[in-house]
Amino acid sequence: EVTRRQRAERAAVMDLFGRYVSRGVAQELWSRREEFMEGSRPRPQRLAITAMLTDLKGYTTAAESMDPSELMDWVNEYMDVMTRVIEAHGGFVDDYTGDGIKANFGVPIGRSDPTQVAYDARTAVHCALAMGRALESLDEDWQARGLPTARMRIGLHTGEAVVGSLGSAQRMKYTTVGDTVNTAARLESFRKEEFEDEVHAARGRAVFRILTSDATRAHLGEAFVLQSLGEHVLRGRGKPIG
Repeated sequence: EVTRRQRAERAAVMDLFGRYVSRGVAQELWSRREEFMEGSRPRPQRLAITAMLTDLKGYTTAAESMDPSELMDWVNEYMDVMTRVIEAHGGFVDDYTGDGIKANFGVPIGRSDPTQVAYDARTAVHCALAMGRALESLDEDWQARGLPTARMRIGLHTGEAVVGSLGSAQRMKYTTVGDTVNTAARLESFRKEEFEDEVHAARGRAVFRILTSDATRAHLGEAFVLQSLGEHVLRGRGKPIG
């Protein structure tokens, strides 16, 4: 009976994480299952993470000009490339929302050391820059193949989030929820019309935009060249954020 239960618990861990983390991380999750798992579900935790939300500009135009099969191939090609970049940087993709991607840095194994939280924030920015370069390559390839090109917005925010599984026993998803995630989403969509104007003015050369909060910037040190946009009240928030 114990062996059967362990097999079921191991299967639950591998089903939730096996496709999204390295074999070493998956094995560590299994070895720490007493603290990490609660039956067949991950134990809910409050962790310090850097959340990433992305949006693909150009999807609507592509949808109007391509047949359904071509459109899905085009979007899936983008998703595949970006997911590989995120996972190569240690990020955890937990959701695809139409043409958007939600990823987290600092899960599923929590960070207790502030230097680890800072490392996740820096890694998230390195990842966002790599995603931008990957989109530039994709655009060149798409243009050569006569396909629509696209642009991308990325929002990053560092803070605490509730981490756990949502869904039924048959279909669970490991995900993050809370203000940190919502803030990253608001940063992604902040003044998106201005980004579209920049793209138009640059005649398509402005391929991607990355916005981080002060909470993320505080962990970056001198590793990146940043430009401040000042403090603003984001949609759905009462207090300004920098």
